[in-house]
Amino acid sequence: MSGNSTIRDVVIIGGGPAGLTAALYLKRLGLDPLVIERSLPGGKLNEVPIIENYPGVEPVKGLELASRFLKQVQDLGVEIWYPEEVVDVSNVGGFWCVKTSGGKCVLAYALIIATGAERVRGTIRGEFEFLGRGISYCAVCDGPLYRGKVVAVVGCGEKAIKEAQYLTTIASKVYLVLEKVDEVTEAYLRRLGHVPNLEVIEGRVEEVRGRDRVEKIVVRPIDGSIKEIDVSGVFIARAEVPNTAIFRKIGINVDDRGFIIVDRSQRTNIEGVFAAGDVTGRGFQVVVACGDGAVAALSAYRYVIARRREVVRRDNVFELRVNDKVAYLRYRVEGRKLIIESVYVPEEFRGLGIGKRLVLEAAKYALSTGLSIQCECDYAKYIVEKYLRVSSD
Repeated sequence: MSGNSTIRDVVIIGGGPAGLTAALYLKRLGLDPLVIERSLPGGKLNEVPIIENYPGVEPVKGLELASRFLKQVQDLGVEIWYPEEVVDVSNVGGFWCVKTSGGKCVLAYALIIATGAERVRGTIRGEFEFLGRGISYCAVCDGPLYRGKVVAVVGCGEKAIKEAQYLTTIASKVYLVLEKVDEVTEAYLRRLGHVPNLEVIEGRVEEVRGRDRVEKIVVRPIDGSIKEIDVSGVFIARAEVPNTAIFRKIGINVDDRGFIIVDRSQRTNIEGVFAAGDVTGRGFQVVVACGDGAVAALSAYRYVIARRREVVRRDNVFELRVNDKVAYLRYRVEGRKLIIESVYVPEEFRGLGIGKRLVLEAAKYALSTGLSIQCECDYAKYIVEKYLRVSSD
């Protein structure tokens, strides 16, 4: 597509498992989603040697599963821009304007943020060489491969401790090499207590060694000595860094780690913006990301359908029909006043801005006919005073 703006139903930023699942659902629901991915569709799946915990699928290479995801959405006609990086997001006239590094621009009713999180990697000699051959970044995914074997967990903080704790239920011995031990880490270790097959070492792993697979690690404890420890696997448990910088500019709420805060419907604090997958800091599993993507798609679908519908005024009611449901605002006119009595939105469509839209339509009608506005409904009063900055008493 050219750089000219065009309006889409939903723009999905990120083409990993969450983003591609969202695209699949939206397309099947009859909407027109666009996926923008900065590298390869499939995201971190492309780097995973083997996936063994995806329901209904035999063990499969991550790259192969990513290819299947991509083919499935492309067969449905979903448009994907890649490699294309989103560099700016803003709200223009009630639509979301998304600009890319390639000079493209697209407007959308709704956004789904599925930009994932980046691992801090590559600080240990041999880390890349043994990826998939004894090096792993996910204990839940790959831990069962090391049942009864000796493994090491390398990292810091709660993430590393939890990975090590999980692996003690599988491996015969777990070495937990903590790169930094602060008061918070010490508190986690105290709560963990004594675990017979867990040994904690404060220090750093200098190198991973082996022939065809990982065979040992070279550790430098804080006393400066050097140890060689025989292990079959190394789990690197460093923090994930979410890709959320450009979204903070539009006011998206994030937690203290930078992950986007969402509700159970994958809604953010901003109307029309949803988030799914690792960017929300939950799960860090392919199947979890796919589930998030499906939920975000269903929520975005309801939002877009509601936005497309016209508000109709009849018999002292403003109403908006979505499928077989009706949202409405009741009012009456007394003298030169339009009095808003109540606002109702079906439960499954709450949080999508429908109530606000009804109130603003009623207010616009009142002002266009020379009527003042009075609200008997607290919600309507809040909307009028916040968005129109006029008194509704």
